[in-house]
Amino acid sequence: MREVISLQTTIFLLVLIGYVVKRKKIIGPQGQKNLTDLVIYVILPCNILKAFMAGQAGKNLKNYLVILGISIAIQIFCTFYGKIVYRKEAVGRQKCLEYGTICSNAGFLGNPIAEGVFGAEGLVLASFFLIPQRIMMWSAGLAVFTGSTDRKATMKKSADPSVHHSMCGRTDFHAWKNKAAVRDRRGNLGVGEL
Repeated sequence: MREVISLQTTIFLLVLIGYVVKRKKIIGPQGQKNLTDLVIYVILPCNILKAFMAGQAGKNLKNYLVILGISIAIQIFCTFYGKIVYRKEAVGRQKCLEYGTICSNAGFLGNPIAEGVFGAEGLVLASFFLIPQRIMMWSAGLAVFTGSTDRKATMKKSADPSVHHSMCGRTDFHAWKNKAAVRDRRGNLGVGEL
């Protein structure tokens, strides 16, 4: 319980700092975009790969597939739910409500919370859970606002770095483990070779 309170306090303080920094115009719009890009393209993918290295990725494939299946089912349900429940809303409001139903903010807040509460294994499970959500965010979620049905463009956009690193994390994990196994059989390899 103490860990959860500590984690929530940290997140609250970071949100408060972000609010103050924006309010005092310490960081402008370009700086905000740069920080967002840093999180999406560098920090989040590195965090996911780190979790695969620290977790028990090789032993829990069944759990990962189950969590992936649950996530796919939730995304399918949310897509249809959003289209049915919000169809009588004003167009602008309908789009926002639909998008909010398809894409929660778990993609940004979920990973740090999962890692803080459940450790590396929680982060790996959260990363697998978020694969369908991120694909939906960049496909169906984007189509909600743009009205685009171009599947080729949609698939290009669904190549989100976090999806890529979640899917490739298992491969990277095995490559890393195999080098560790070679090191154990041959003696110590140099750190640079790992």
